[in-house]
Amino acid sequence: MRVLREILTRATHLVGVLLFVSAVTFSLTNLLPGTMAEAMLGEQASKEDLARLERQMGLDRPLPERFGKWLLSAAQGDLGRSFATSERIGPAIAHRLPVSVELVILSQLMALALAVPLGVLAGYREGKAVDRLLSSGAFATLALPHFVSGIILIYIFAIQLRWLPATGFQPLSEGLAQNLRSMLLPSLTLALVEAPAYLRIIRSDLATTLREDFVMVARAKGLPNWRILLTHALRPSSLGLVTVMGINVGHLIGGAIVIETLFALPGLGSMLMESISRRDYVAVQGVVLVVSVGFVAVNVVVDLLYVVLDPRTRHHARR
Repeated sequence: MRVLREILTRATHLVGVLLFVSAVTFSLTNLLPGTMAEAMLGEQASKEDLARLERQMGLDRPLPERFGKWLLSAAQGDLGRSFATSERIGPAIAHRLPVSVELVILSQLMALALAVPLGVLAGYREGKAVDRLLSSGAFATLALPHFVSGIILIYIFAIQLRWLPATGFQPLSEGLAQNLRSMLLPSLTLALVEAPAYLRIIRSDLATTLREDFVMVARAKGLPNWRILLTHALRPSSLGLVTVMGINVGHLIGGAIVIETLFALPGLGSMLMESISRRDYVAVQGVVLVVSVGFVAVNVVVDLLYVVLDPRTRHHARR
């Protein structure tokens, strides 16, 4: 009964978040300078032509009425049709979604592959030269914006070394090697922004955990350092990392917009930028809704991971 109540509570929160985000996005999109009719007909269009097109697209109706109509269609699984391209938003998002999902997943994996071993090393050598060196490098990397890191990587690996393509995307249907080759630079660019934060969190939490009594007991028993680090210290020190990873999904999605534009990837980020430039609020609404669902779903998974990683959370859930 308690589990069912928890599921219903989370579902209610999910619906509330999606309604709020959709309403805010719909309002802000319609507050942008200019209209979709002006973007389609151009600046030289007459007022009569603009008014006629707005009536045809329903843009002359009140904002709450248009939002309610869109919301009713979205609840039935229909995200509408783009006024600019006439394509249906649902299939367009489904076609671009795998690119963005792959970019986010590869970025997270690369960030963890860099941050976890270096964070463990820095935490184990707290206050030593290697700790100061890694911390300084993390701060320096964290200060670089996405597009600056991307340009540097393009210059090194695509222009100078000619190892990787500068732009473009190869789908999995063209082969796994070609796909990973086209996604390596974009994913690494995004990972370099996330890895320093992960490294700092692991370093701080691990250094604190190594001073706990149970770690002292493990050392007194004569257990090797690698076993103490990986078995006793790393698991409780990963709770903060899991939390930040869940929150950083939104940051990754925001960074993906810049990265997809920079590397010419046909993902949701580039679709969102194109839709905003065309004042295509129907497409913007669809993309934001899908992104919001993904963000909330990831954070629900993070909450469930607490139960696996922290026995105290599991014990509290049973009470």
